[in-house]
Amino acid sequence: MNLITTTKFYLNKFKILKKYFGYLIGKSELIRKLTWLINYYNKFDNPFEILFLLFNFRKNINIRFKNGFIFKDLNKKSWKYLVYYLNAINNGIIINRIDNKIYANFNGLKIRLLDQINGIYQIKEIFLDESYGVLDYNNKLVYDIGGFIGTSALYFILKGAKRVNAFEVNRESYKTLIKNILNNELSDRI
Repeated sequence: MNLITTTKFYLNKFKILKKYFGYLIGKSELIRKLTWLINYYNKFDNPFEILFLLFNFRKNINIRFKNGFIFKDLNKKSWKYLVYYLNAINNGIIINRIDNKIYANFNGLKIRLLDQINGIYQIKEIFLDESYGVLDYNNKLVYDIGGFIGTSALYFILKGAKRVNAFEVNRESYKTLIKNILNNELSDRI
């Protein structure tokens, strides 16, 4: 065999292997999601709707949690956010929708999320995973650059910060940040 023939031979073998392993990886992802659904089916009012999404019978679905919260237009790309919501709810965070706006209530805080996708990850990361928990904020001045909707600023206050100066350049995020400060009556500290 010459070099070109040998290269073509191995490239064809590689394509077959790639296709086979891609199939297995795709199936293992489906199995992982099905296992997750089996473990948490009792948290939803309509768990079979999720099955329709997983098996491509539907492209978008509305998921109704037992606590009354509805995740609208869930699709395969937004699947991870469903997991974040479930994680938050399992950790005692009350999620509800008021006038088509989503709020998370916990630790005496009421945090308005930007929308159903933007905000829940920050709550998971900051409050549940304690990503900022390595430092001592007690009686300190904290600068929150890129304050988003105020989740980190509220966290710093809960951890004892004397004052937080939060900055956000995105207009919509900034408006939500201000509303979250006012909703929690912390305008004298943030």
